[in-house]
Parts: sequence; structure tokens; C-alpha cells
Amino acid sequence: MNAEFALDIYRTALVALEKGRVEATRTLKKVSVLQSPFEPQYPVEPRRVYNTIVFILAALLIAGMSHMLATIVRDHQD
Repeated sequence: MNAEFALDIYRTALVALEKGRVEATRTLKKVSVLQSPFEPQYPVEPRRVYNTIVFILAALLIAGMSHMLATIVRDHQD
């Protein structure tokens, strides 16, 4: 009885495996190449000049805000 049960489970597993293979084959047939890959003409990232300018502007903004805060604190100490 145990042998028949194991054989039945084995058959079920084989059927499931075969169904999976058929489905995988069907899925692979649907995949198509839309555009072939190519090397870029020029690098898009990193944009060094833009990043440098943004960093400098942000640093100046933070420095200006901290200087203004320090000036306000000194002015109100009287």
C-alpha cells in the first residue's frame, strides 16, 4: 500500500514537471528582442559639472543661513 501511494505521488510529480516544462517553453516562445543593445555615444551619468555646481550652491546656501542665524543671535544678545 505504501509503495502504491509513493508511486502515485511520483506519477503526479512527473505530470506536474511535464506541465511546467510545456509552460516554460510556451513562455520562452513569447519573448522577443525589441531593440538590440548598443554602446552609448557619451556618458549620461555622472554629470560632474552639474553635481559640482549644485553642491557649491547648496553649501553656500547652508553657510549663508548659518551666518544669518549667528548674526541674529548676536544682535539679540543686547
